[in-house]
Amino acid sequence: MKKIFTLVIIALTAAVSTQAQTVVINKTDGTSVTYNVSEVQNIAFNPASTSVGIAGNYEGSNTLKVGPMPGSYVANNVTYHVESNSDGTINITTADEEYKGTQMGDLKLGAFTIRNISYDNAAQAYVRDYTSDGVRVRFKSSTGMDGEYSFTSGKITASLDSDGKLHVTNVFKIGRMPFEITATFVGTKE
Repeated sequence: MKKIFTLVIIALTAAVSTQAQTVVINKTDGTSVTYNVSEVQNIAFNPASTSVGIAGNYEGSNTLKVGPMPGSYVANNVTYHVESNSDGTINITTADEEYKGTQMGDLKLGAFTIRNISYDNAAQAYVRDYTSDGVRVRFKSSTGMDGEYSFTSGKITASLDSDGKLHVTNVFKIGRMPFEITATFVGTKE
């Protein structure tokens, strides 16, 4: 009788231990997904994209410097939008900006977006030469220029400082302008 009882216990233990184990994944949206362990080949965790931390809206000022000309022009209270892409790159959308009293009169520079700006480890910043990207911008001056123009050259650099402020330097030429314009935006996350 002891032998039969022992065999029954061993058989029950073996049956319980051979039941399929399951993995339950609880998602942040409140749902859960259940998988049989036998269906899982491996579990891999990809490193978090660095672009997620920089994403958001930043309010600040943008300062324009035109070539070798003295002085600069400032647009205050402008908002730049930084979007994180799944591949780790970012997109930056500038604001509509107005600059008063320039040598070309009052200027309006429309919003534009630079896409797929990748992180450069050497520069410790997001950097992109967008000269060949076909980006266009609306540009209007009180002295006569008014239209949509292509960037004939452009390089953007963006980084966060230790205080979380976004620094964007954008060096570009629009249309047939003889000088490069250097735009420097500094903003705080909203």
